[in-house]
Amino acid sequence: MAQLVANTDSFTLELSRWEHLGSLSRNIVVPMTSLVRARRIDELQPEIRGIRMPGTSIPKRIYLGTWRAKNMDKEFLAIYRDEPGYLIDLVDHDYVRLLVSSPPVDFLE
Repeated sequence: MAQLVANTDSFTLELSRWEHLGSLSRNIVVPMTSLVRARRIDELQPEIRGIRMPGTSIPKRIYLGTWRAKNMDKEFLAIYRDEPGYLIDLVDHDYVRLLVSSPPVDFLE
């Protein structure tokens, strides 16, 4: 499962080997200055917007990779089944949102 790891002035969404393959993406590094808001959410699937481009999707089981909304904003998803996680809003970054199944992490609380 993807992990959110805090650094001194940024945080990283670290992906496993299989997540790298399934998402066709590398680890995502986000400067803390780009973090607008992080919310803990019990159900991430209803928050998904747009279509997969590129990535992996097995409905109601796994959503992994980049999704694009109608206005072409990019979001990165690493969602597994009904696992709770974070909806992270960003500014001045390649992605406008990250949706990540994750146990609670101190730096986002």
